[in-house]
Amino acid sequence: MKKLCLLLTLVVAVLFVNAQDNVVKLGLDGLANGKINLEYERVIMEHQSANIRASIYIPRSYPYGLESNLGYTIVDDRITGFAINPEYRFYGKKHDAPEGFYTSVGFNYGQYSLNGDYMHNGALTENKVKLSFLGAGIQFGYQWVFNDMITVDWAFFGMRLNRITLSGESSTDTPGSIDYIGVRDDILEFQNSYTFLARNVDVQAGDDYLDISTHTFLPYPTMKLSIGFKF
Repeated sequence: MKKLCLLLTLVVAVLFVNAQDNVVKLGLDGLANGKINLEYERVIMEHQSANIRASIYIPRSYPYGLESNLGYTIVDDRITGFAINPEYRFYGKKHDAPEGFYTSVGFNYGQYSLNGDYMHNGALTENKVKLSFLGAGIQFGYQWVFNDMITVDWAFFGMRLNRITLSGESSTDTPGSIDYIGVRDDILEFQNSYTFLARNVDVQAGDDYLDISTHTFLPYPTMKLSIGFKF
């Protein structure tokens, strides 16, 4: 019993000594769209830290209200996905990590999918879309620490370059009810007109199916906001 108490005391002491080295955070961006962002930051040196963000979409239906504009009726659909974003932060000299202005570099990977059944022109269509991305980037931000406990992390500007891969397939149980061949021709016409945007598009179609795949590199800006607990 004494050995167990001593062990517990040592564990508590170790946690106390390292109490200023960690931050757990909840990302506020994306919550309205059903995406949960969780972060963990670990101080490595006086002005450096490692931060990792994991994101997951709560399985949900596609935003309603669009079906009337696009001419289809939702029978059943679901969006799922996840992403991970590890980064290494360099804090300014004015404050010790994890407080103050920082610059971070890191990479990101994610995968999202939409599976749905829809009614269009009286025919049932089955659709599957998958998007994945892998990239790297730089981020600038500022993290406030209040009462040595509560944190607010605002990554106010960043840029990433991602390689995006997109694939999709659609089929119907009523051949000819959907003009898949016409859709294919429209895509090919767009590809010929805007080669720099759609040069890697591969599309196949028949009376009852459409398959499409493409990949491209896409730069885009980023911004994140999270609140956390420092311990």
